[in-house]
Amino acid sequence: MEFTSNPPVRSHSACVRVKNTVDSMIHRHGRVPIYEVFHSWQKLINILFVFRYRNLETNRRVCVCKGLGDGVYGRPNHPHPRCNHIVSFPFMSKGHTIPLLYLARLLLYRRLTAAVTVITTPANRPLIMRSLSGSPASVVTVPFPAHEATPEIPPSTESTDQLPSMSLFPAFATATALMQPRFEAELERLLPVSLLVSDGFLWWMLESANKFGIPRMVFYGMSNYAVGVSPALLKMGPPDETAADDDTFWVTAFPWIKATKHLFEFPDPRSSDAVNFEFLMNTCSSTANSYGLVVNSFEELEPIFLDYWNRENKPRAWCIGPLCLVDQPEPLADHEETTWIRWLDQKLEGVSVLYVAFGSQAEISAQQLEEIGMGLEKSETHFLWVVKKKENQG
Repeated sequence: MEFTSNPPVRSHSACVRVKNTVDSMIHRHGRVPIYEVFHSWQKLINILFVFRYRNLETNRRVCVCKGLGDGVYGRPNHPHPRCNHIVSFPFMSKGHTIPLLYLARLLLYRRLTAAVTVITTPANRPLIMRSLSGSPASVVTVPFPAHEATPEIPPSTESTDQLPSMSLFPAFATATALMQPRFEAELERLLPVSLLVSDGFLWWMLESANKFGIPRMVFYGMSNYAVGVSPALLKMGPPDETAADDDTFWVTAFPWIKATKHLFEFPDPRSSDAVNFEFLMNTCSSTANSYGLVVNSFEELEPIFLDYWNRENKPRAWCIGPLCLVDQPEPLADHEETTWIRWLDQKLEGVSVLYVAFGSQAEISAQQLEEIGMGLEKSETHFLWVVKKKENQG
């Protein structure tokens, strides 16, 4: 179904693809919604959300997922009778770890559980201890010898930001299975455990949870948009082989969203990409057979994508975010406000702002950055673009 009066310009230029994507948003909504964000992850566009902390103080419609107990931020509830002890194991990447640490503190503050234990690796323990400082949460470590499984991974590498290249990510993630025996030994020692909340990339934890009869909740850190659109693309299947790489296709389940051919690429199990293929298959299967999925978002922000996931996929997803609000920010004095905050303040009344971020580990060349910038400017919309220091240098 065509929603645009002018067909997108065919070009391999990233700037044209950015402009076409923004144009598609405008045709659908008449504007660029504040939650429309470009984010690179596994070659998929992930739409996240941006919000002003201090302006959320009047909006308390943020629910804790029903799998953990109902409630909103504010006055603590009584302890949940079925969650006496929750164990959490974040994936060893800052963007995956930090939200689950917020969740651990929130569960204790809301008195939804009597105890929380976070399991991690020795090198990640200091970060976790700092984040949980002042809370009664416990921290347990298990060794992670990734170098033994993949010699290309330097010794003592226990976090994705220590990888020499993100091309080693599939091998790094696959090597986490080496922790399973020690993890199960610690899990058995911690029994009884009411619930295991672990990252989706740690697919092998479903087997461990089932071994001890513990329900497992999955966390990825992605938005409902990414959670919903990713399987929708897989169900569509790849486009015709004759299509150009920059040809656009309407997503069947979301006919106002366009995708390009490269978004349909999938690892080939017969090639050197077999490790990535096996990792993705294990991850998808483990997620589908887990008790539930928790998302760091809230229902009012992305209801269409949350509803699609819960209607067409499994397990059920619950919104439990934004988890960062476990720390209520202190209001800034006028002289402390930065330029970008004052600029956003000028856009509060009926003006949409596009927030652009590619994460801290995406490998983007200077040429790609230039093309994206040109595309954003040609879209003629207001945007706030977060760029890493390394990308911005030179």
